[in-house]
Order: sequence, then C-alpha cells, then structure tokens
Amino acid sequence: IIRTGNTVTQPGHTYSVDGSITATSVTTFSNFNLENNVITLNSSNDLTLDASGTGNVVLTDTIVSQDMSANSAAFGSLRILDSFELENMVSSTDIEIFDNVITTTNSNSNLELRAQGNVEIDNNFNVTGNTVVTGATSLQDTDINANVNITADVVQTGNRTISSDVSVTNLTVDRQTDLGNFTFEDSTLTNNNAGDLTFTAAGTGNVIIEQGKVDNNVSAESASASNFVINNTVTANKFISTDDIEIFQNVITTTNSNSNLELRTSGTGSVFIEDLEFAAGSQLKSNFDITIASEIVNFDAVRALRVPRGTNAQRIVASVASIILDGGNGVNDPQPL
Repeated sequence: IIRTGNTVTQPGHTYSVDGSITATSVTTFSNFNLENNVITLNSSNDLTLDASGTGNVVLTDTIVSQDMSANSAAFGSLRILDSFELENMVSSTDIEIFDNVITTTNSNSNLELRAQGNVEIDNNFNVTGNTVVTGATSLQDTDINANVNITADVVQTGNRTISSDVSVTNLTVDRQTDLGNFTFEDSTLTNNNAGDLTFTAAGTGNVIIEQGKVDNNVSAESASASNFVINNTVTANKFISTDDIEIFQNVITTTNSNSNLELRTSGTGSVFIEDLEFAAGSQLKSNFDITIASEIVNFDAVRALRVPRGTNAQRIVASVASIILDGGNGVNDPQPL
C-alpha cells in the first residue's frame, strides 16, 4: 500500500502492520516525530526508552546532544563532551568510580592517570596512598604529610617549607641558598644574624673540617689539626702536640720522659729569646751586656775557653772600675780578670 496523504487512527482502534513501513516524510507516533534518522519528542517531557521485563535498551553508535540519565548503563566506549554525573561506574577492566572516589578493583593494581599531553589537576588534590610519577611534574602549593622519595632532578622556582626531617643522598644547588639563619653561596657559609656561628656534633662526636679558612675569630672547647696556619693571634688554655710538646700558661715543656726541648729554625734563621740570639753554627749573640746571675760559672768540658783577641784598636773601651775579659789590659786601665 502506498499512502500519499495523512493516516489518522481514531481512539479505540488499532492500526496493525505486519511488514515494514517506509516513510518519505515526517512520521508521527503519538508524541514522537520520526524524520530521517531523528526521533523528536513533541512534548516538554523527558524522552524515556524503556525495555519490557528484564530486557535492556541497546543503543549502537548513538550521539545524545542533550542530557541523558539511566538507572544503569554498560558501554563498550563512552565519550562525554560536557559533564557526567553518576552514583557508581565500574569499568570492565579495573576502574571503579563512586561518590568522589576513583579506585582500582583488581587486588594491588596501580591507578594510572595518562594523557596524550599533560595530566592537569586544577583543584586541591589529596592522595592517601603511594603515588608514583614517571614523567615531569609541575606542582603549585603542595602539602605532603608522609615520606617523599624522589629519584629524579627537582627544579624549584618558588618557596618550599618543610616541617619534618629531610634525608638527601646528594644535593646540588647552583645558586644562593638560605637555610634558617645561614646563607650558602659558592664556597662561603654566612651567618645572617649578629650571633656566633656554632658547629656542634651530637653526643661524643666531633666537628670535622677537612680544609677550612676562618676570616673572623674562632673558638673551640678543644681542637685537633694536622696543620694550623694562624695569621694573627691565638689564645688557648693549652696546646698539646701529638709528638712531644705541650704549651700551657707561660710554659713550653716536653711530654715524653727525659726528652729535650729543642728550639730550631729553618735554614740560616736564628732563635731569639728577648735580646739573645742563638744563630746557626752554635753562636750566641747580643747587642747588650750579658749578665750571669750566678757568681760561679763552671765549664765541665776538658777543652779550653777562648777569650777575645785582636789589635789594640779593637779592644773594648772599659768603663770605670770595670772588670772585663779582654785577653790583656783594656783601654782606660780596666781591671784585668
């Protein structure tokens, strides 16, 4: 039957078609219009697709341009261009979404967020489990209340506040760094306040400085060094050498039993004790008179005592009532020894 006009079925009557219906224009069934591949609801009510009994509404390659709701839905593939509201969504692989939670369903499986570009989270992000990031990560304000293991480089352009302990295997900083009252820049450590710079070891440990240069004053309870270079003054209660020397108060002494205290210079230098000069070659020199406090000077050696000798012009001019050792009569009639 080819029908070119309108067909109207009166209420209470049935219009049955056992074959197929082909319509070349708009076809109206109750509140629905069918035209080409579009079904339009003529009223302002919702368009409801309902299967009979336990059947399902099956849609193949369907585009819904308005809001859509369902008690439950199963998709091979779902693309949402705007918003998406649901009570619970379970992926056939390993993802479940309910309330404000995205979780995995397989035991001990990881939840991975991937994108062709960057994974961006605009609002606050709270992670209660372990998080592994394999690519570059850009963070804004971040609060971390657990341990953080970072195996790659960290580039930081803002401030970082750490209220707990930090363990770092290797730390490389290529610019000025401020930690507390300290500033680290190049090879210089600077204390920014007016107090002393104090190094303290825990327990019975020692503060060990392999090579150091101190421009200001330095003080220590005790110090041990293989080599000290002091360009100004040094004040200490006691110096103890690991060899045999101890210096305390106004005393220089040896520490090994019966060892000699030797004062030596390098090369042709001399040892000065006030106005006395002990020069190389066992020479004793002085620009002033040498007074021996004891009345008797004993020479235990079996050799001779050599007295000065020379011409009359080289003799010492004796003062009045002087007693000199001149090897002969001195000028101004001194009293010979």
